[in-house]
Amino acid sequence: MTDYQTETAFSILVTPAEAALVAEAVALANALMAAKPGDEPPPLSPAFAALFPPWPQGEGDAHSGFRQLFSDGEYPDFGCDIEVGEAGEGHKASFAGSQIDTSAVAELIRRCCASALPVRFGWAATCSKYRDDGFGGGTIEITQLDIRDIIDPNLDDPLLVLTTSGGDGETLYWNEETGFGPLEAATVYTDNEAERVTVIADDAPEWEALPRRVPPVHLG
Repeated sequence: MTDYQTETAFSILVTPAEAALVAEAVALANALMAAKPGDEPPPLSPAFAALFPPWPQGEGDAHSGFRQLFSDGEYPDFGCDIEVGEAGEGHKASFAGSQIDTSAVAELIRRCCASALPVRFGWAATCSKYRDDGFGGGTIEITQLDIRDIIDPNLDDPLLVLTTSGGDGETLYWNEETGFGPLEAATVYTDNEAERVTVIADDAPEWEALPRRVPPVHLG
């Protein structure tokens, strides 16, 4: 018998509110998988329900939007252990397992962990025997707008911020909610996201490359 696995192990820093959303997702997935016919699924918090609206739009039950994350919505299994806890002054969400549903985990992070984006995590395809084409892997890149499985990632791809000059000649950085301000509040974009951004300012805005705020995560 030959066993094939899809493995990963990584952690990301999140806010307390985001940690609560991830914990709710794990609890809900476990409850839905354990439910027997006639059991009433657990209610959703308002914040969680807003992130996972019913599917089809406005037609499904309260949990149908969450089920859409999975390759099999009737068996919503992330395929890995997910733990949340405190980490210094913030919180951490950790993911580790050997049968990970990479799409479900990536979409969970995209919706529930906005402060961690953009971020990448690695995955490995392994085989219990030496079979041709039994091994592989890649890197999942998650941004606000999309999720990409990068088979051969260029880990030097820059992150971008949009800049302009202030009245005193200082450099100001674009934030989608508050406008131009200090670097620490800047909205960070990937190349794909930057192509969709249009901002008008007194001084023509320019893109500036940054080193990655969240380093790529590699399997050990």
